[in-house]
Amino acid sequence: MTLNSVIKWGCFLVVSIPIGSGLAGYVSAQPGNKDDDRIINGQEVNISQVPWQVAVVSSSEPNDFYAQSCGASILSENWILSAAHCFVSADQPNTAAADIEILAGVTTLGEGGSSRTAVQQIIAHPSYDPSTTNNDIALLKLAAPVGLNGTSKKPIALPFEQLTATWPAANTPATVSGWGNTSTTESVYPQALMAAEVDVLTSPSETQCGSYPTGDYVPDTMLCAAEMTVGKDACQGDSGGPLAVEVAGTWTLAGIVSWGYGCADPQYPGVYTRVTSFLDWIKSEAPELDPDYGDNEEEEEEEEEVTNGLPVWLLYEATK
Repeated sequence: MTLNSVIKWGCFLVVSIPIGSGLAGYVSAQPGNKDDDRIINGQEVNISQVPWQVAVVSSSEPNDFYAQSCGASILSENWILSAAHCFVSADQPNTAAADIEILAGVTTLGEGGSSRTAVQQIIAHPSYDPSTTNNDIALLKLAAPVGLNGTSKKPIALPFEQLTATWPAANTPATVSGWGNTSTTESVYPQALMAAEVDVLTSPSETQCGSYPTGDYVPDTMLCAAEMTVGKDACQGDSGGPLAVEVAGTWTLAGIVSWGYGCADPQYPGVYTRVTSFLDWIKSEAPELDPDYGDNEEEEEEEEEVTNGLPVWLLYEATK
């Protein structure tokens, strides 16, 4: 067994790192020896191929390449979804919203001319556990609209139409993307956006993911995915990024890059937050993301029109 195979990763944003330290300086291991995810054996892609992908960057570092720490996904012009472990730690102060910004619509980091969006609020799941990385999900409420354009900045669909008990099924093809480390033996962080085609390896009912010890992998809240033949996986710097599945022509968010033992190890696939398990929480924090949100408002308006100016008892008496 290699050293890489026994390291469990997770990332946390550190904002007071000098430029010369590079991207890796912004990532530190969490308790429990958890490692971050990165794209291994992927290929360069244009942001128009994964337009929901965004980078989480340090607001104090002007160079986007050095500032990037995690990935995330666009849900709407005002909401971004990422991993809680990018912002919450058991042994360090939690990241403040003012310390991070969102970079959307960009393929290559550090080219200049990019436009960042400030973050108003970081909402980590209340049951997120840094020691186990369970419930590893966080919403970012933006301080201003991200400026969607349908080509390089576009929301990814949430799986409201999918059954939590069965989706995504094992062997479902998926795409993971990010600017994370591309090497299993050293720190090689690309400026260009990378993506890899992987497979979902476990259905929601399967309790075992690779060779992970019993209890580490929680199928109710986690999803297991990788490409085992070539060794395609996510790694450091990709945390919080999307695992996307195409459903009837619509790209849908199935998972959030969360943790793993090493990267691209055939015994230990990448572990992702299972998005279907957190839809109710997402709707509670950001009701406008609920596809029925507008319908509910219209129903309330119609009811108000019927009863407007008349007490309920009078309407009842009129129908007797």
